[in-house]
Amino acid sequence: MITKQQDAFFESLGIKTEVTHIGDTLRVFREAEGITQSSLAHQLGISRQRLCDFEKARRYPSIPMAIKWATILGHCPSIVIESLVKEQLERANVAIKTLKLTLDLS
Repeated sequence: MITKQQDAFFESLGIKTEVTHIGDTLRVFREAEGITQSSLAHQLGISRQRLCDFEKARRYPSIPMAIKWATILGHCPSIVIESLVKEQLERANVAIKTLKLTLDLS
């Protein structure tokens, strides 16, 4: 999920979009710079399909990949890292809660 700081950052760029996951954040950065998926994928050294998977949250970029992505697009890597780590922790928390619930019901 997006933080208030990130929301303010996007608003300061004049970007009004629904950003719900790290892939959305990175897609918005890419689109704001007018860069195609193919071009960015080439700069990152990955396939366009992998980039698409990141943007659609089917996969998550590593922290070094997210830093490189933000840097190429001229944005602060800390915003991207914060979003990525927070999202991964939220996903882990859901899995832990599910596991606890399963154990409590057994």
